[in-house]
Amino acid sequence: MIPAQLFLGAGTVINALCIVVGAAVGTLFGEHLPSRVRDAVTPVLGLVVVTIGGLSIPSLLDASVPRAVGQAGVVIVLLALVIGTMLGAWWRLEQAHRAVG
Repeated sequence: MIPAQLFLGAGTVINALCIVVGAAVGTLFGEHLPSRVRDAVTPVLGLVVVTIGGLSIPSLLDASVPRAVGQAGVVIVLLALVIGTMLGAWWRLEQAHRAVG
C-alpha cells in the first residue's frame, strides 16, 4: 500500500520520471513504427492528455487546493500551460518532432 503522501513534491517527481521513461521508450522504439502509425497515434495521445486535464479541472474547485496553493489554483494551471507552450516554442520541439518523423 502506498501512503497518501510520500513527501511534498512526490507527484512531480513521479510525473517527471514517467516522462523520462516514456521519452526513452519512444526514442528507442518509435523509429521502428511506420510513419503512418506514428502520425495516427500522436493526435490520439493529445486527446488523452486533454481529457485527463479536463477531468482534473473539478479537483481545482476542491477545498484542499486553496489550502495548498492559495486561491490561485486555476491561475497556476494557466501559467504552467503558457510557460510550457513558450518553452516548447523556444526549444522548437515541434520542428524537432517533424525532423525525427
